[in-house]
Amino acid sequence: MRNDFREPLAAWTGGDWLLAGGIVLALLGLGEEAWTIKGRFDPAVLGLGAPERAAVALWELRPLVFVPFVLGALLVLAALLEPPGRLGEARERARPVLTVLAAAHAVFALVVVGLAGWVAAAGSIAGRDEITFFYSGSHRALTLATQALAYVPLAALLAAVAMRASFEPVPVEKAEPPARSPGLLAEMEELWSERLAFGPRREQARRLLERLRALEGSGDVEGAQQVADQLRRL
Repeated sequence: MRNDFREPLAAWTGGDWLLAGGIVLALLGLGEEAWTIKGRFDPAVLGLGAPERAAVALWELRPLVFVPFVLGALLVLAALLEPPGRLGEARERARPVLTVLAAAHAVFALVVVGLAGWVAAAGSIAGRDEITFFYSGSHRALTLATQALAYVPLAALLAAVAMRASFEPVPVEKAEPPARSPGLLAEMEELWSERLAFGPRREQARRLLERLRALEGSGDVEGAQQVADQLRRL
């Protein structure tokens, strides 16, 4: 039983482990993000309009909540750059999912920066029922600066991940060795046996014939043709 369980895992490649670890991390990150964002929508903001609710809830959202997803996305991307392994089918399914999720996170990061800029410029968010949220100037400036410094690079990284994941790998075709001339060696051996073996330059011809055999064996068609031309001129 133990061997039956260990054998499939032993066949996993490095890319398989990267894919599995990346998917787990990304799922953990998505769950943490959902609970964190849900918790920021305090009941007090229900009296605001939709844009105002989003601004109050998200303009101070700390970027560290996205770290698990980003690490998972990078691991999955690294797995996509590896040769397919036992998890080849899951690997191909993960490609479009990673593209969409990374792009969505990049857009969300820019939305947070935009909301931070809106709150920093407005100074307060007012809604119905005399509900107003005020923020001090120093608080707004610090929040806008830190959110921009964190979320803009994060958006750029995730956009790059989405773009790279969307590119299907182009299979590299192996260059076929140049075709050999199957009759060239036989022709020169016949020339040797009929004429060159009895001529005054038989030693030179023998060396050239040995060189021709070596070139034919290595697949150097051009070199073999040049040696054959020398043999014909003897």
